[in-house]
This record gives sequence, C-alpha cells and structure tokens, in this order.
Amino acid sequence: MKWLSNIYWILAALLAAVFVRSYMISVYKIPTHSMAPTLLAGDFILASQMAYNMQMPWSNDVYFKSKPVAGDLVVFQFSSNKAGEKSMAQYLKRVVAIAGDEIEIQHGKIVLNGKPCQYDKSETKVLNASVQVFNEICGNGPSREVIFSTESEAKNLASYAKEKVPENEIYVVGDNRSVSEDSRTLGSLPIDQIASKVSFIWLSYGSTQDFISGPNQIRWNRILTKPR
Repeated sequence: MKWLSNIYWILAALLAAVFVRSYMISVYKIPTHSMAPTLLAGDFILASQMAYNMQMPWSNDVYFKSKPVAGDLVVFQFSSNKAGEKSMAQYLKRVVAIAGDEIEIQHGKIVLNGKPCQYDKSETKVLNASVQVFNEICGNGPSREVIFSTESEAKNLASYAKEKVPENEIYVVGDNRSVSEDSRTLGSLPIDQIASKVSFIWLSYGSTQDFISGPNQIRWNRILTKPR
C-alpha cells in the first residue's frame, strides 16, 4: 500500500538524520566573540565528528585515525582545568601547538618553539576603537586574523611561561586574545576530549557593521564559507 511505503521512507529518512546528527555531524551556534574575527557571535556552524577518527557506534573497530594539526578549529570539553576543577562547558578554539611543541604566551602573542610569531596590522577595520586586528603567522603556517586590545591595553594581558605540550595533547587559544578562556588558564587539552572539527558556516545572523556591535541582520557574505 502506498501509505505504508510513504511511512517506510519517512522513518528511513528520520533514522538517517538521527544517525548523521549523532555520529557524523554536529551543529553549533557561536555565542560569544572569543573566536572573532574568524567566527562571530551568531554564526551557525557544522562540525565533523569523524575528522580525526571513524568508528561505528556498534563496533570497536576504528577505520582511520589522525591527529589535529596547528590551525585546526576544534570543539571540545575540558573535563577539568589546571586546578582540577570539573567543567562540562563546550568550547571552540584554534589549535596553536601540538604534542612536543614548546609554547610561551607574551601578552597574548605566541612564541612557538622559541620563535615569536609574526604580527602585522590587518586591513580589516572595526568600529570598536578598543580593539585592533592583526595577521598572525606562526612558523611556516598560513596567516590568520586575531584580535588584541589596543597596544596600550594589550600590555596588561597576562603572560604565560614556556611549557612543553604533553604527548596526545594540544594547546588551544581563541583568536580574540583579550577575552578568550583557553589553554592559557585551562591547560593543554587531551585530544580524546575533542568532539568535532569545524567544517563551515551554514548561517550567520548578527551585526553587519561591526563584529562587536551594531544592528543584527543575516550576514549573507558569511553563509557557506569555510573559516580558516
């Protein structure tokens, strides 16, 4: 009967959607500006749960396994911070150092394996006079935009002593260095606490004049873009 066939296909579609949502793709809304200007409050993103390993829910077999690299944008939970305090909050940050790297933070700026990252002022303009946008290049990696407070205020950002990232862990920071809570205070992140890797922005709704303030509208120029 036709109605039974329709029910079958509806149920199959629902089961497929549940499977994809539960085991393959995660959907998130960015709530704050801690990753600005890369990700803005009001961005809706899709993230792959299978970026670093592929394992079926009914099996212990892992079909492939890889590790995050510097520059990846990852979603995760810190099970505990440096003080041993438990946390179930979800975070989205950028990987800036991997196992074996030595990292030091000087007033929000990165020194990686003894070499300071390069910082040049970006052409990106913001209405908020209290922040500046810079292009950050670490080693041979690609350029990415990061935010600091104005030069005078940036000097008040805390510095963090050199540390070596332990095996099977990564060091993550937010691109908005003045407001992000990340490995600087929470410590390095065990890679088994990574939930997914950011794929692309599928919708964006927020300020169209400035990513800090301004009237909210759909940001058409950000839809279906891949943050880097």
